[in-house]
Amino acid sequence: MIRPLRRRHAAMSVVLLVLLAPAGLLAGVLARPDETLMAGLPSRVYTDPDMPSGRIGKASLLVGELEIEVRVWGTGSSRFVQLRPMGDLQVPDVLVYWTPSAVADPGAPPPTDAVMIGGLGGSRLPSFTLPEAAADPAAGGSLLLYSLAHKRGLGATPLPVL
Repeated sequence: MIRPLRRRHAAMSVVLLVLLAPAGLLAGVLARPDETLMAGLPSRVYTDPDMPSGRIGKASLLVGELEIEVRVWGTGSSRFVQLRPMGDLQVPDVLVYWTPSAVADPGAPPPTDAVMIGGLGGSRLPSFTLPEAAADPAAGGSLLLYSLAHKRGLGATPLPVL
């Protein structure tokens, strides 16, 4: 008497599972809230100014065995810097800092007067706006690359003077 009921209930539970599991999964996926992710850094960090054909200061920065070309130019009261790696950057979470003073130890964390101007990574050629303190074309300063993942500086170079 119990065996036929067990078979019937087993068959019904398999049918219900086959019908209700996908419907429950679909309802759960549709009910979850949208997650808006930031596609990258805010637009004020990355700028795409027209690179002038006139005066462009150039320097070179060595990170391990990778050379990074640094270009500096100004338009009006703003100065911009562009970093162009000559290969694949094999270091994660690279932040770019500008500091008004010379960097004594490129492997150390950024000095207290350093200003973060953006992040380096991805496939686009990043151009950053330098802070107002660096707006004077005669103002020097240094660029410092710092890996947040490794918690160490990667390299530094004096900012080219225009």
